[in-house]
Amino acid sequence: MDAITAVIAVAGTLAGGVLSHLLQSRATAAANRETRDERRREERLEACVRYAAAVYDCRRMMSYRWYRSNGRGGSEDPSEVSSQAFDVRTTMMERLTRVQLLVDDDELRAAADAAAEAVAELYEKDTPAEEFRAARDRSLRAHDRFVRAAASHLR
Repeated sequence: MDAITAVIAVAGTLAGGVLSHLLQSRATAAANRETRDERRREERLEACVRYAAAVYDCRRMMSYRWYRSNGRGGSEDPSEVSSQAFDVRTTMMERLTRVQLLVDDDELRAAADAAAEAVAELYEKDTPAEEFRAARDRSLRAHDRFVRAAASHLR
């Protein structure tokens, strides 16, 4: 009888150890998934914030470039302003690429593309003032749509 009791005790201890290990492994895996998912969400959020800032900067720089090219405001050489505008636009496109790589939501990706396209409309220096203002307003609305889409996607 003592031998049976000892076997049952050992089997129970082993079963408890195995079950405890399995439960602990599942909990660890779930915690790791949660940590990974949160890190990825933070990466996407950072990419979207940086892209939104780049769109804003590019829109601002394109506006300044247009004003300088049309003899309005500022003392910088228009060719220097054009060079700076090109640099800012390159930064915006790099950050768009990062958003496209990190985000899998089609609506958010489309909003990011639309914001870049709207800012690209501001690139032409010879655009009449009224058309330029309309394009600038479209780019601001596209920027805002991207920010709203990012906010709803990254909650």
